[in-house]
Amino acid sequence: MKLTTKGNYAISAILDLSINSNGGHISLKEIASRLDLSENYLRQLFMDMRKVGLIDSVRGVGGGYFLNIHPEQISVLQIIEAVEGDIIIVKCLEGECEDECDRIAQCSTRTIWGRLNESIRTKLKNLTLQELIDEYNN
Repeated sequence: MKLTTKGNYAISAILDLSINSNGGHISLKEIASRLDLSENYLRQLFMDMRKVGLIDSVRGVGGGYFLNIHPEQISVLQIIEAVEGDIIIVKCLEGECEDECDRIAQCSTRTIWGRLNESIRTKLKNLTLQELIDEYNN
């Protein structure tokens, strides 16, 4: 599985938000400037993270984004899946593959990919935003 720029930038952006907001809110323009990313691209990522409740925003002059949940309650898996969708390392694990693959019933490697996929999901689920903040601060 390859993490796309969406997942990578979403993690970077929410980490930047967490580190630089000092418990308040911060503008998208500031985050985009620090990360050297397009403000419009970040807006799309933040909309996705907002939809699942990880962050929220205040409109108007002096407005901006803030964490809606404490960093220790936000997993890296939640961040990635907010912008990327479910993490599935091979297509046959999606459940709808039966129509596309006539070998699924006798596939000897599907269980291996299923175990690997679950290990990745578990690791990302157990890694919190707070841990990333702590690593950044050390």
